[in-house]
Amino acid sequence: MENLYSFTWNSEYVISLAAAFLPFALVLPKRKYGILMMIAGFIAIYGLWFTRTIPGYSFGFDVLYYIAIYIGLVFLIRYSCELDFIASLFVVTNILCLQHITYKVNLSIVSLIDVHLRDTWWYFIYDVSSMAVCSVAAYLLLARKMKDVEITINSAIQVVITIAAIVVTIFLSEYTQPVLIARVGDDYGYIIALVSLYAIIICVTSMAFLYQSVIAAHLKEENRVMGLLIEKDKQRYETAKLTAEKIRIKYHDLKHEMSQRQLDEEEMKEFKETETNYQSLMYSGSKALDLLLMEKVSLAEKRGCHIKSVVDGSLLSFMPSYQIYSLFGNILDNAINAASEMKEEEEKIISLSISLLRSNIVITCSNYTKEAPIIVGGLPKTRHKDKENHGYGMKSIRNTVLAHKGVFKITYEDRQFKLKIAFPHKEEVKA
Repeated sequence: MENLYSFTWNSEYVISLAAAFLPFALVLPKRKYGILMMIAGFIAIYGLWFTRTIPGYSFGFDVLYYIAIYIGLVFLIRYSCELDFIASLFVVTNILCLQHITYKVNLSIVSLIDVHLRDTWWYFIYDVSSMAVCSVAAYLLLARKMKDVEITINSAIQVVITIAAIVVTIFLSEYTQPVLIARVGDDYGYIIALVSLYAIIICVTSMAFLYQSVIAAHLKEENRVMGLLIEKDKQRYETAKLTAEKIRIKYHDLKHEMSQRQLDEEEMKEFKETETNYQSLMYSGSKALDLLLMEKVSLAEKRGCHIKSVVDGSLLSFMPSYQIYSLFGNILDNAINAASEMKEEEEKIISLSISLLRSNIVITCSNYTKEAPIIVGGLPKTRHKDKENHGYGMKSIRNTVLAHKGVFKITYEDRQFKLKIAFPHKEEVKA
């Protein structure tokens, strides 16, 4: 039993490190054989840590072991996951923070109950409980939110300074702890708990700072991409206006020419094509919506699906033309992508409506889809493998809706995806 206790005690650090590693390992993008590399890496770490039990070992060398494990974890994350060096540094620092938080939480509990419980099996029971609670909390509050976020750091200097502060805090905590335990009696266990609480606060604050720096970098990049998409939509709208105007002019010119003389076969073919394009021009009450529907109806036909629209474009007069073009472009692109994958003809129909209902402008778009959407943060998660360059369409829709004090709702029922948007309707004052 004594040998088992000694073995468990010597394994505690690596086990707590693995427990802290798990919440991040679940969400990090892994390379081929990444999981096997992680397992092999922890076996190697355990082997290194177990060499401390060799007779004659001086615990003054622990600092070298901690540094070696830190560096080893950075390289393990770097080559088992699809992360660069700075991102790996970020993840490992969070892992060490979480491990230290778990350790200090357990020590605080034991110290408040009875300092000498540290020399019994009760210590490990509390330890496992602390690991479970802290790891689950880290997954729910931090790790899972990083699942679809590219880990980028704007300032490497900030990360280095934060890591230095964490490392100093952990080392000071480790070297002052034996002194406190040796000199503080059972009646003053709260002093150890207070010192541990200080270390916990430093580590939690550091993790929050690192996480916020990643989120800030992610939002900055996302805003940059959204800005580029808006500019692109503006350019596309202007191009669509010119194209529509050319179609109108060409149609009327050919029609006039047709009234003057008999068109030859080639000219007649060109006239029919122009007439088809001209007839596809919508007259909804919004020029931007007309242009967009003309494009998307043609695109839908090419991809084997159909758009049925009952729209009153005049209700969208409160919105700039390029926003109308962008909003409905994103809505219909998503619908066309989903509907074109369906096999049955009746499932290839996309329904779009814009109407006034109880002082609200209601926009509804519904289409069949092969798979139920996975909603993350109120938006459907993109099914594209390249998540860095996709998924901005729904974010653009949300931003446009919120910019005009609107609300939107996504539902899925009977294999149909339905997007409903509502804007408050303001009656225009007419002279």
